[in-house]
Amino acid sequence: LPIPPRAHADTVLAAERYGLVWVCVGMPRAGIPDLPEAEDGEYVLIHELMEEWKASAPRIIDNALDVSHVAWVHRNSVGSAANPRLSDFKVERDGERLMFSVSYVAAVNEQQKKNLGITSDLTTRSTHAELVQPLVFRGVLEYHENGLKHVLFKTATPVDDRTTLFCQFIARNDRPSPEMWEAISAVDRTVQSEDKALLENVNPNFPIEVTTELHTKADRMTLEYRR
Repeated sequence: LPIPPRAHADTVLAAERYGLVWVCVGMPRAGIPDLPEAEDGEYVLIHELMEEWKASAPRIIDNALDVSHVAWVHRNSVGSAANPRLSDFKVERDGERLMFSVSYVAAVNEQQKKNLGITSDLTTRSTHAELVQPLVFRGVLEYHENGLKHVLFKTATPVDDRTTLFCQFIARNDRPSPEMWEAISAVDRTVQSEDKALLENVNPNFPIEVTTELHTKADRMTLEYRR
């Protein structure tokens, strides 16, 4: 008997990269994002979390682009409320890619001292941030004290207007042994839980008009994101 026309499975574009399966259910507007450290043999790649957040995808990426909140939202983990000032910075734009670099003081708790090889309670670090694609973030956390680079990769896949599948993986240039991966990831998961608690209580509607919400000088990156 002939096979009925509807008796078939729909196919979608899919590929594996960075230890993840990337799926496009329609026609792609861009390729899989280029995340250089995730494929660099000098770095160790660690997958940290993939979970559903009750927050909109643009809000999650907007939060990642905002470094000024670290001192306050993360004051119980990596932020120092006594040192809230950022260095001056400017935003560079290349098509849809946005980039900036900023330095600030971060707190170093006892677990972070082991993770980072730093003995002081405070350290200066820089965030070299990049909006790779509208819902893909790359942030290089560079520690001035020892040159360690802790690279954050974040993707936000909309489930609906109020729900997002959030994924985070990292790359480290100090090549930590597998025995250290869980301790490193535990700190990052704590930081993300602080972000999640905040974002799930924020209006998920993301206004792209720059006058709808109040912005300060520190919001130059998120203002450019809206533009």
